[in-house]
Amino acid sequence: MASIVEFAEGLQWPFGQDYGIAGSALILSVINTLNAASTRAAQMGQVQIPGHLTSKTISAAGGGKIWFRIGSTLTFASGSTSITIGLQDWSTTSGPPSVPDGVFDVSATVVGGGGGLAAGWNSITMTSGSKTLSHGDPIAVVHDMTARGGSDSVQVGGGGNRTRWPDNSARFTGGTWQSIFVDCNCVIQFDDGTLGIIGKWNLPIIAASGDNFNTSSSPDENGMLFQVPFDCEFDAIYCTISQTSAGNLVWGVYSNPLGSPSLLSGGSYTWDGNQAANASGTDAFGCFFLPAPVALSKNTDYAVTANTSGGTGGVRLCYIQLADTAYRAFIQGGTTIKKVSRNNGSGSFSAESPAITIYQMGIRICGLVDTATAAGGGSPIFGASTILR
Repeated sequence: MASIVEFAEGLQWPFGQDYGIAGSALILSVINTLNAASTRAAQMGQVQIPGHLTSKTISAAGGGKIWFRIGSTLTFASGSTSITIGLQDWSTTSGPPSVPDGVFDVSATVVGGGGGLAAGWNSITMTSGSKTLSHGDPIAVVHDMTARGGSDSVQVGGGGNRTRWPDNSARFTGGTWQSIFVDCNCVIQFDDGTLGIIGKWNLPIIAASGDNFNTSSSPDENGMLFQVPFDCEFDAIYCTISQTSAGNLVWGVYSNPLGSPSLLSGGSYTWDGNQAANASGTDAFGCFFLPAPVALSKNTDYAVTANTSGGTGGVRLCYIQLADTAYRAFIQGGTTIKKVSRNNGSGSFSAESPAITIYQMGIRICGLVDTATAAGGGSPIFGASTILR
């Protein structure tokens, strides 16, 4: 008989609501438009390095890179335009708002007229300096237009419009720094290939939208492949979703999804167009409880899915798209998570490749298997209770 440590609020896995993303409501915003000498954009916060790694170096000698997003409106045609991109420390003498200290520790300069920047996801290899960082260190990724020729104009893109702390974006225009409520959207690639982002929630996203599907669609069932790193139980399925027409929404969690899927648990929800949360087609976060907790084993493939079987209704399941499949390392579940789909409720699921689409859905883990307490040692964690099941 297992001893289960139950959580009062549960743990969302793999993609949590705390990322604050709601379908296409996530606007890929602009931190600053660089269109004059000394206009700047800064993305600041504590660096997150998966595994809490220390002493990671980004340098010109080692070929380290900074990845970032450029907005859709871009003119970078003049050879007289130059933008320096790199890492600076936070200033301890200026602010508020928090601002970089103005000194590049590692950087590279890109010149207009010969390409160098494109709308969308970009990278630049460092050509000067070196910087060593550990997980949690405060850092600023800075774009500085040091000279402008012609009518050149470069939008430095961020993520959604939200306020974080200590993560912070700022723009320098008109001779002063101004705080701006836009998430950071950049990646530091260290010399050895290790990746880091700024803050917990600032995922490197290139798109946010949703898939519409119904019983006539192909595929008509979509979801997320995932693993858990511990034996546990779950009692609910959550997602960011909206209805596109009245009907049934059917949930399922399957074992062995890429082989011979076996339904572990599921349920259905019928909407008739009168429920306030989704009647207007607005993307909303929802949590749907199952009849009883269900056990999961660590390091085992599962899939949580949604379909409209047994009805004529349609749904919109929201997703984000990462700039690179490697960036899954910054989401719970890491490289085990993938979008999966199938049609007509039979056969194995197919996994997306490369895996860059992340549905905003998962399970609510309600308890962990507590082997220490079961053996007569240990104690429940704060806010949890231990039961035998």
